[in-house]
Amino acid sequence: MMHVAVATRAYLPYPYAASINIVGGCVGLARLGHRVTMLAGWKLHRPPLGRGSVWDYYGVERCFDLIRFVEFPRVGWWFDRRVTEWAKRAGALLYTRDLRLLAPAARAGVPCIAEVHTEVGPRDQAVLGEALLSGAALGLVVITEALRQHFDRVLPRAVPRDKIVVAPDAVDPHRFRPAPDRRTGSLPRMTVGYVGSLFPGKGLEILVPLARRMPDVRFVVWGGSRRDVRAWRRRTRDVPNLRFAGFAPPRDVPSILQRLDVGLVPNQPHVVLRSGTDIGPYTSPTKIFEYMASGIPMIVSDLPVLREVVRPGENALVARHDDVGDWQEKLERLRSDDHLRARLAQNSRREAVERFSHEARFREIFRQLGPTLSPSHSPDRPEDVQSRTPSGTGPVR
Repeated sequence: MMHVAVATRAYLPYPYAASINIVGGCVGLARLGHRVTMLAGWKLHRPPLGRGSVWDYYGVERCFDLIRFVEFPRVGWWFDRRVTEWAKRAGALLYTRDLRLLAPAARAGVPCIAEVHTEVGPRDQAVLGEALLSGAALGLVVITEALRQHFDRVLPRAVPRDKIVVAPDAVDPHRFRPAPDRRTGSLPRMTVGYVGSLFPGKGLEILVPLARRMPDVRFVVWGGSRRDVRAWRRRTRDVPNLRFAGFAPPRDVPSILQRLDVGLVPNQPHVVLRSGTDIGPYTSPTKIFEYMASGIPMIVSDLPVLREVVRPGENALVARHDDVGDWQEKLERLRSDDHLRARLAQNSRREAVERFSHEARFREIFRQLGPTLSPSHSPDRPEDVQSRTPSGTGPVR
């Protein structure tokens, strides 16, 4: 087993999918028996967006350590240096989604694995390619086959293909209980939900007109910033069967999903974040795996990137991303067929446990990158690591 240092600049606590997956990954690594330390930034100039401890906010067990390093505005090298120095002294494998850490890690001789969720610019492409070719980066983890094909095109041809691992996002199925069995024939009052951000392309373009067409179905949307929620409430005042419930912390999501009869993933081909980044062609939505873990049937946009996980008629129904009528037909089908609902739910829950847990994800990543993980990356004894841990690393919570 290894000592894995998971380095992140993400806000913690933070309400969006990036930090949910990072924290879930730490839990999964710990459940596999690895010693896990999260190395996170402490942004004195910008307070966290969530409240409470990391473990309470995300609803996870305290099975990994958390060390915070102070971050100063416009002085990113300070964080990079402290993280790599700590990982080197601890003898840890560095796992990160922050490509800025690759160069200092290479200079310090710290073995690392990089994970990327979307395209990166030319400068980061060069850094990543050099790190993979030199062996400083043991591998690159991407979340979809579409993204792997992208990096096949933009990275140097000399980068071995077996250094790029496709590992979809994942879920902690231990946090989710299967929804109640609702095999009672048709559902006269069906509750349909969406849990996630409200960025353009996430699917409100479909969900709102769908609610207008089906006034006898309850639609509930959880997520979004306060500003976005207020704006959508104003726009949909004339849709009484549609409710925008606002943001819910990650710890509450399992209980929210228990109330749903159907979950929706109405992604569009282009999903644009506030930064202007389009993640649509490469996305692996967290909500898919949360719906699966909850054992609720779901309808998903028929997009190639989502079909990497979704098997139509087996673990979900699919509908054309731009056809409200098709979404309505699929919902009516689920409402009237209790056997179909039960089969989709059972298959989804089983796959969440067997294929899409964080444990299964990291087990597969390390299996594929196994030849590059030498014995020198094995964990030190805890007492040895503690004796070499530098002081003054910032608050620990």
